[in-house]
Amino acid sequence: MEKTISKVKCDLELLKIEEKSVFSFSSSNMGEKITIYDERLVKPTIESIFMKKYKRLLYIIMNIAESDDANDSDALIVLDKINELREYLMSVYGKHIKKDELHRYLKMLEFLESKLVIPKKGKSR
Repeated sequence: MEKTISKVKCDLELLKIEEKSVFSFSSSNMGEKITIYDERLVKPTIESIFMKKYKRLLYIIMNIAESDDANDSDALIVLDKINELREYLMSVYGKHIKKDELHRYLKMLEFLESKLVIPKKGKSR
């Protein structure tokens, strides 16, 4: 009888935890959905995910700036990726972070857009 009562209590606690599901994302490394239930871990997780994507975009922009073969279509592709990240940031991350954090991330994306320059053909090094 005691085992049955403790199992019911355990099931109820699991239901409470599932109701508090705070943030979920898909991991490209593990190939599965990860759910974070601890609110203290949400902000660092979002920041880590955002910074990884931000650094990837920055790297691409730097390569375009240094490339002799870069063209308008390369810049448009990067601008499209920046806009995708901005939309995802506002729709998904915006629910879980404070407005000042959201504003900071949006400013970082604006900075990327401002640095996206198409190199002139025949530039000298």
